[in-house]
Order: sequence, then C-alpha cells, then structure tokens
Amino acid sequence: MAILVLSSHARAATDDSLYQVPLEFVDEDARSFTLASLANSPVIITMAYTRCKTACPITMQRLKAIDQKLTESGKSVQFVVASLDPERDQPSDLKSLEKKYGVDESRWHLVKASEQDTRTLSQLLSYSYRKNPGDGEFHHSNVIVLLNSKGEMVERLEGLSSPVEPFVEKIIETLEKAS
Repeated sequence: MAILVLSSHARAATDDSLYQVPLEFVDEDARSFTLASLANSPVIITMAYTRCKTACPITMQRLKAIDQKLTESGKSVQFVVASLDPERDQPSDLKSLEKKYGVDESRWHLVKASEQDTRTLSQLLSYSYRKNPGDGEFHHSNVIVLLNSKGEMVERLEGLSSPVEPFVEKIIETLEKAS
C-alpha cells in the first residue's frame, strides 16, 4: 500500500493558486526566483533534468513547438522548467540547457529548488518521479501544465506523443479570457 504525504505547502495549494505557494527557486543566472513573480501571467510549467537523454529533450522540443505556434498566432506566455534533479543540476547546467534550445530568456525560466520544494512542486503538478539508485537517472512523468493568470491549473498535456495543437488552442483561449 502506497501512502502519499503532502507537505503543508501542497495542501495549501489545493485551495489557492500555485502563485501563492511559497516555493523558492534559483534560476539559470543563479538569481532567486518564485512563481509569485509570474502572478497575473499565464504560465506553461513542467519538470525536467539536464542530464536526461531521452524524455526531457523531447519535452523541451515540445515546449519550443508550443512557443513557436503561440508566436505565430501573436501570443506569448511565460515558461518554467523546474529541475527534478536539484542535487546535480546547477545554474550553469540550466544556462547551458537554455542556450542549447535557444529560448527567449525574457520568458523562459529554468529553475531549481531544494529537494523539499522540488517534491512539493511535483505533488502540486501531479508529476511523479523517482531516482534510479543504480545509475542516478530518473523515471518520471511527461507532463506539461498550463496555469492561468491566477496560477490555477487549467490544462495538462500528458505523454510524449500527444498532439500539441489542442493544448495550444487551450492556451490561446486562456489568454483571450484574460484580456
């Protein structure tokens, strides 16, 4: 029997916005970062790690495709990619990943948190992961989440092969409701 224990931060977010959960991150430039800094903005958020050779590169390509489709439609949102390997992922690793994918640094935030805040974020996003003790690689979900401008989860894109178009349509709908 598995028991899921949520931290007090996770419990608080079930009633409130993710923007209200006091998670503390460090970004790719080694600066302090919080989700609260994105309040009033729709956000696409996921988790990944820089040493991943399989799923995370696909997720990053999917994020880039979403960003390109939004740009083509004249829309833009903020992106947050939170490390699920805060022990090894350092700001310099996040910066390298940012450069590798050529993302817009003004709208993309590659971040890491403490182990506890990483676990809390994963619980809030219903993103599961576990480290393989043998090789240090992670088995993890492949989920991209859309937060509305209030920080509420409004849409999920799950898996690596589901089409991004319906997700992009939901993002555009969310942006139009916000304006």
